[in-house]
Amino acid sequence: MTMLRVLALLGLALLATSADAQSPGAGGRPVRVVLAGGRLPSVVEAPLHYKVMRVNLAAGARTTYEGPASMVFVLNGAVDVTVEGERVALREGGAGFLPGGPGATTLAAPAASPAVLLQFVVSPAADLDRAAPAPPAAVTELHRTARAIPNLKPGPHEFTMTRVSVEKGSPRPPMHYRSGAAIYYVLSGNWMIHEEGGKAEPRTRGAVQFEPSDFVHSWQNVGEGTALLLQANISAEGSPEIIFLPPR
Repeated sequence: MTMLRVLALLGLALLATSADAQSPGAGGRPVRVVLAGGRLPSVVEAPLHYKVMRVNLAAGARTTYEGPASMVFVLNGAVDVTVEGERVALREGGAGFLPGGPGATTLAAPAASPAVLLQFVVSPAADLDRAAPAPPAAVTELHRTARAIPNLKPGPHEFTMTRVSVEKGSPRPPMHYRSGAAIYYVLSGNWMIHEEGGKAEPRTRGAVQFEPSDFVHSWQNVGEGTALLLQANISAEGSPEIIFLPPR
């Protein structure tokens, strides 16, 4: 099964769960919708880093990408993604997995309107500089992790993109950490991120947050409406993404 067929199946799953995503979670719990997913056969050959970019495509523009594995999220507009000769149309709020490596992936904005994408790359440090779509795409680097992702284990890993929705007034979840690692982008709302030891810091739209496995924390929506997060996660196949601390 090719990568784009996987994306198509995930798109059907997203349609099936979209109704749930429009209403509050039971008891005010976060609502998590997996937008796209892929597989990384191994993650231990070299230390890995995250890189987050904003990619602007003018109306009718077409670009190629030959960098490491990544996720793209359509922030505005729409984009056609072609991998291995198969094409998928992603609309605003949609996401897709780009397997990377030899054989260019093509990203094309429709003739009638421009597109704005977020791209989340996971890569060895040596490849980060080339991990960007080619011109005429206008690429702005938003963040790269100075610290490599720690404590990754041998074996295949899942690479997923998830949208997290939290209603106003929802209680914050228990403190937790990642079994692998994640990087977050704040799509909307006002958040407070609580860390072990009592430290708390605000996060607002456009903020990027790296979550390695040794980062114990909890997100809380402190705004006046529903708040949204976008999460690019890697974790060992068959392992839970999140591990909650026992009550004290």
